[in-house]
Amino acid sequence: MDRVIIRSTVQLVKFEFRQITRIFPNMFFSAFFPLLLLLVFGSLYGNEPSEEFYGFGTIDILTPSYVGMIIAVNSLVHLPLSVSFYRELKVLKRFMATPINPIQVLISQYVVYFIISVLSSAILIAMSFAVFGLEFHGKPLYFALYFVVSSLSMSAIGFFITSLTSKTKTCSAISNFIYFPMIFLSGASFATELMPPNMEYISKFIPLTYSVNLLKESWIGNISMDHRTNIFLLLGIFVVFIAASTITFKWE
Repeated sequence: MDRVIIRSTVQLVKFEFRQITRIFPNMFFSAFFPLLLLLVFGSLYGNEPSEEFYGFGTIDILTPSYVGMIIAVNSLVHLPLSVSFYRELKVLKRFMATPINPIQVLISQYVVYFIISVLSSAILIAMSFAVFGLEFHGKPLYFALYFVVSSLSMSAIGFFITSLTSKTKTCSAISNFIYFPMIFLSGASFATELMPPNMEYISKFIPLTYSVNLLKESWIGNISMDHRTNIFLLLGIFVVFIAASTITFKWE
């Protein structure tokens, strides 16, 4: 039975991946928009060592930050919109009458957007290496671990967003209302090191800030005790929002 569930979930993932990668806005904001930002700011500032960035280059700091942006857009915008769209079309309800559990649909959605985040991040990093001489000073295992933790915590918020409403348009409005302040205040699009003190203080209340901090500091090899705090905060966010989603989520 377990093999049947796994096999059907894998088939769902393959199907969803083919469908989602054909949606241009999803692929633009996940893969191409971060590349455009990279090319613009890379052309302006290059990757020369800077005092503002602890002796590292601008691209060394911005690249892992943009990885956080990629995770955010897939987890906070694309994921909840996909699930909300399925709910509005009664797809989730219809799955209840089939051998496929609707929970498998939700899992497949998360897996697909996680894969897209990985591929988009790989393209971004490869471009940074090839064009701007990006340097990596950390440990790949740490970076990969923080990537997964960040994806789980942000996706938990995404599932909670889609549990708040049954209408796709309303879900889109809520997603964007949460997403855009997050990427501008967390350091995902604009380095917190260059923010005024009051904005840097506000960023501490933004969940994505802790993902960006983990990705950025693990990239430059700055592994400290603060990482444990960031990890525990993100895991706490995951637990709280998954629990809230479980209580409030509606299949139709």
